[in-house]
Amino acid sequence: MTPLTAADIANSDFTLELVFRITSSTSTYQVVFGVTSANSAAMVVQFGDSGFNNRLAVAIDATSNAKTYSCKETKATLLNKWTHLVFKRRAGAVSMYLNGV
Repeated sequence: MTPLTAADIANSDFTLELVFRITSSTSTYQVVFGVTSANSAAMVVQFGDSGFNNRLAVAIDATSNAKTYSCKETKATLLNKWTHLVFKRRAGAVSMYLNGV
């Protein structure tokens, strides 16, 4: 199996699915999941800081923040709740689902 590179993640079709639960809320970025490639963040699922309204976001090629996708859910609305996230890209179209919606 060939390892993914940052370019693969930035340009390929993929589906990311995970279940997570945050149990505390900080005023800074809070990473839920991350994939790195050659000492750089290729994809990160995280809650933003107050400048990003603490929203849940998926950043692809996060070192440049070239492509960041966020939703209305925040640290406060998801605190202490199990959350199912699906993020997919097919033919350039991006979809994000939280708990099936």
